[in-house]
Amino acid sequence: MKQNKFLLILLLVVLLLSFSSSFILAAERGLEAEYPKLDEEEITPKTTLPEYVKYIFKFSLIIAAVAAFAVLIYGGFRYLTSAGAPEAMREAKSWMFGGILGLVLLLCSYLILTTINPELISPKEPEIKPFVGIYLISDEGKKLYYIQDSPEIPKDFTPEKIVFISDKPADPDKRVADPDKLELDSIFIYPKKNWEGTPTKITNDGAWTTSSDAVISSLKSFKFLWHRPGIYLYKEEAGWETDSWPLFLQSSQEDLKDFSDKNLKSLKIVNEKNSINLYNVVLFEHILFNEAGWGPAWDPAWALNPTGKCSWGASLNMDSFDDKVRDKVSSIAIFKTGKLYGEIVFNEAIDCEGNYCAWKPDPEATVASYEISLSDTAPGVCSQAPHREGPGVEEWRSVSIHGNMAVLINTQEDLNGRCQLFHKLGCNELKESKVYSPLPRGAWGFYEPKRASIYPTMK
Repeated sequence: MKQNKFLLILLLVVLLLSFSSSFILAAERGLEAEYPKLDEEEITPKTTLPEYVKYIFKFSLIIAAVAAFAVLIYGGFRYLTSAGAPEAMREAKSWMFGGILGLVLLLCSYLILTTINPELISPKEPEIKPFVGIYLISDEGKKLYYIQDSPEIPKDFTPEKIVFISDKPADPDKRVADPDKLELDSIFIYPKKNWEGTPTKITNDGAWTTSSDAVISSLKSFKFLWHRPGIYLYKEEAGWETDSWPLFLQSSQEDLKDFSDKNLKSLKIVNEKNSINLYNVVLFEHILFNEAGWGPAWDPAWALNPTGKCSWGASLNMDSFDDKVRDKVSSIAIFKTGKLYGEIVFNEAIDCEGNYCAWKPDPEATVASYEISLSDTAPGVCSQAPHREGPGVEEWRSVSIHGNMAVLINTQEDLNGRCQLFHKLGCNELKESKVYSPLPRGAWGFYEPKRASIYPTMK
């Protein structure tokens, strides 16, 4: 018995797959038979499922009506030929009654359905209304829907309008973004395919607004500029107000290859809505956060050359950078405010041994960074300050990182000197780094670590 049920279920599944596959493949291989037209409706390879249901419903009504009428005719014929046979006449009357009842039921069911909702007998394919992206509309009214960048639009399509479907940024200053929403800032359109040529920015004025800028007709490719939390880098001053396409980042970059010509002019920081974890950035003149790209340490020309600077910004728009890194940015470190744990240990020996001063953050504080000067870690001072312990040090020759922190070392107290970022857990030697002069101590041009900025671990 169980085996028979299994075979029956298997047979039904095979029949269902065969039936469904015929609909799926119909558009590719065409119809195997011609179906009669019903009320100007015809089955074609492009017929949708709701249209199939509507066709089958009407076809079934016709078949049922013909069958009921045939039963009525059969009963009438039996009645006329059954004279003198009461039993046959009663059977004929039952056939006639069944035919009439069938016609009445068909008529009543049709009237009831059309009275309740006419759509029940004329099902339509539901319209799926998009909630993100754009429509490109031609002068003939033809629409193309897009939700991602397109390197090329159809050659036979000339757009005249752009309809924005996505919401525009809710923040008027565009400094915060809701990560749970797909907010669209603008569309950058290009006069050539593959995003070549000078772009033009079309700003989103809100969901279901239309732009009819004359330049849209020359559109060959385009990009979406979504409004998301992160860092936006521009090659123009105040680039967010221009037609300059930005480089969007949410994590640190040790080599800004997209800005290999070192022409970074401005950046915009967009933070997450209702979040206390704000973005902070440090810009470096050389790659690897100033660890490389300076030249050999033994070269006196390198030792005296005022290079290896950095600049920083915290939750703001930087219209332009100061002269320290202007037109020189090669890498960027991105941080977010947060709670720190662990400790940073400054040592006099290059191997993180000997005299030390250990600094521990307040584990309950949410901070962007901490600042520590060499004088704060001196003998007799280190152990007297809160969050610090140890005998103290006269100079920093190594720093040991234990916890979710990175240390930015600068050679000047005013942060205008050379700088380098150290983020490796464990011992980091400073004596052989780019922030410790290879010249003899006391020589003209000698420099050494003077100040440390302690950040949460890089993003």
